Amino acid sequence: MAEQIYYSVFTKKGLELLTEAIRNGTKLGITSMAFGDGGGSLPVPNENFTSMVREVHRTQLNSLAPDPNNANWLRADAIIASATGGFNIRELGLYAGDVLVAYSNYPATYKPNPSDGTARIMTFRMILQIDNVSNFELVIDPDVVLATIQKVEDVKSELVNKTVGHVDLFEKLNEIDSPETGRTVAVGNLLFKFSGEDWIPQNHIFNIIDFGAVGDYDENSKTGTDNDSAFKAAIGAAKKVKGTVLVPAGNFFTSGTYNLTVNGFQDGIKIIGVGKQASKIYTNTKETAFTSWSGGSGNPSNIGVKSLALISLAKHVGKALHINGTCLTNFDDLFIKDYEVGIYFTNDADNSQWLLFTEFLTAERTMIRGCKTAIKFEKLNYGDASMHGLRLDNIIIDDVGEYGVHVCPDVVLYNVSWPQLTIFAADKYAFFNEGRVYGDVNLFLEGGKIKNTGTFRSCGMLRNQNATTFPDADDSTSPFIFINYQSPVSVSDPNLINIDISSLCSGSSDVNDSKLTRLQGAGGSSFNFTILADSAKSWYQKGIALTYDAISNLANPKLASMWTLSGINSMFNFNLSYKGVSQLLINNTGYHTGKMGRYATGTVQGSSDKQKISLANLISQTGTSLLINVELRDNSGVCNYLFAGVAYGGNVISAKQIAVNAFIGYTGEPPEVATNGSNIELSVKNVNNLTYKINVVGIEVY
Repeated sequence: MAEQIYYSVFTKKGLELLTEAIRNGTKLGITSMAFGDGGGSLPVPNENFTSMVREVHRTQLNSLAPDPNNANWLRADAIIASATGGFNIRELGLYAGDVLVAYSNYPATYKPNPSDGTARIMTFRMILQIDNVSNFELVIDPDVVLATIQKVEDVKSELVNKTVGHVDLFEKLNEIDSPETGRTVAVGNLLFKFSGEDWIPQNHIFNIIDFGAVGDYDENSKTGTDNDSAFKAAIGAAKKVKGTVLVPAGNFFTSGTYNLTVNGFQDGIKIIGVGKQASKIYTNTKETAFTSWSGGSGNPSNIGVKSLALISLAKHVGKALHINGTCLTNFDDLFIKDYEVGIYFTNDADNSQWLLFTEFLTAERTMIRGCKTAIKFEKLNYGDASMHGLRLDNIIIDDVGEYGVHVCPDVVLYNVSWPQLTIFAADKYAFFNEGRVYGDVNLFLEGGKIKNTGTFRSCGMLRNQNATTFPDADDSTSPFIFINYQSPVSVSDPNLINIDISSLCSGSSDVNDSKLTRLQGAGGSSFNFTILADSAKSWYQKGIALTYDAISNLANPKLASMWTLSGINSMFNFNLSYKGVSQLLINNTGYHTGKMGRYATGTVQGSSDKQKISLANLISQTGTSLLINVELRDNSGVCNYLFAGVAYGGNVISAKQIAVNAFIGYTGEPPEVATNGSNIELSVKNVNNLTYKINVVGIEVY
């Protein structure tokens, strides 16, 4: 004989009350039933219990009476209303006041909540075997209205009488012959009423399970039921009442693609799951999108996608979500993986729909991983350029094959609010903008490059994992402008001969009063950090770093000076390198490490005669490229003139004037500078004596 698993027992306290009731001829007074989840496992009834293992709900009894078929059985019934639920039941208890009289374990049963997508009344019964039932009486508050078991049965009978019965699948509704208008048929937990022409859903939440979906996809074997027909049926039913499609916990494969739009405008439906780790949808959408919606610009939309995982089975193929010209659509709590594009925003229209544009959309709490491009904005055909008021918050992008975020040409993103957009890794660019972006963007980089060829203005911040202001690389030709960061502007010249820094740093309204300029030469690059005063138009140099394979090839460079490297402390870090070897590192406190270089000082006589200044002791290293700058100061210590040059192989290759102090009222001829082997030749005409300081910075110079 098989061991009994489910049974009821009187507790010791319950037997004491029963004994007393029998002795005194009184009633036991059991009035309520409690429900518990057993703490996650099936309990074993024990007479010593004084409470439930873990109570989740308690309600008054609907019935307490002898069983009509067995006089020695006491039958206790209770009902849990449809609005109550969201918990598991593995134990029942009968209470007289606060005393647990009887206890029973129960087969594990989930009582759903309407938010789960299904709502139903559930009846529970406990059977107690006793010798005499006369001492048991149901005592209830007469002011409390309770359903009786008979009433429940009457409701069930009424429902059956009004229907032609149940069908297993949505498609079988069409197999019913000549249904009468008003007939109602149940499909699983869903009700459909015949309007005379069509079956109209009486629900607003449609569980794909009720349409035949099976969540059996196996990630290891790559096999599972194709649920395309179930998705189509559930979405079709939801569209009739502008409802919601529920994807329960499970792994659901589908080969289909689905449009959530109703009537082409603000109407539409939602698809929701119960969590991105529970409700998983596997697709092979090819070139199309798993879900798409279009139309409704300027009108509030009912469309949304929430609490799902969307996983492409074909790497870098198809789109997960395609949003085209809709207003007030939302998606939240998603995991998107391995698509060509994770979230694809477009304004695409024919010439009769040229005003189609996307606005006031919200996406949040979403991770996009393994896609070719995580988020893409694109204008197509006759679609409007405008994408207005889009909000991206707590979006995490990781391991993308091309772009983290790509704003295509002709797209105008304005009044955007992106509180947190975090990008870990991208093979090309973490952020690539070819359009126009205006708003509040907080971009957090955990690695990767950025590029801007359009217009980007943000009152937000750019940060990377080390809390510095610079990404791995910035290939912009026009500046990203953040509160704390601005892209370099790149200019190119084969030998950096004809580049005028001042023309690039003219104090335009777009750059405030500071600019980072990149000089691109043949075979390498040099980086120049400068600040231009907003009104005086004089140079306040913050330092220069040249990284070039052959600095000696820089003939007559027009470069901002290196003469106040100590001013770099406004930057987070400053690193002067040559051929990948760090020469000088200045941190944000102004402290430095590395090879500082040498300098020489002296006096230049006010004379037209050339005066030789030997640098032999400073530049004697053979094969070493060195950077030289020369400062000329008056007797008050003010720097009047500034020259920059290059030395190589023990000889000065070039030296050129790059700045003059405009506030010194000097009206005579400017100084002249020439090179002669290891010497610099200076002549200062019609000027009093000037002091000089020559700085040399470079490899192996101490």
